[in-house]
Amino acid sequence: MWKINLSPFCRRTPAQAEKLAKKLAAIPGVAEAIIIAEEGIAYLKVDAGALDERALNKFSVAL
Repeated sequence: MWKINLSPFCRRTPAQAEKLAKKLAAIPGVAEAIIIAEEGIAYLKVDAGALDERALNKFSVAL
């Protein structure tokens, strides 16, 4: 399970969070994406061997 900080991109409506979850789930290697919109966090179930980290990093904010 991966946790990424999406803030400020994810602090949106539930419909927008669902749309973002679908985009994240479409990344190669991401099996499941759960968005906690109020916190700007995404929890991802991934296959590390197949994960396209470059594509995933486009959604993450550096802490």
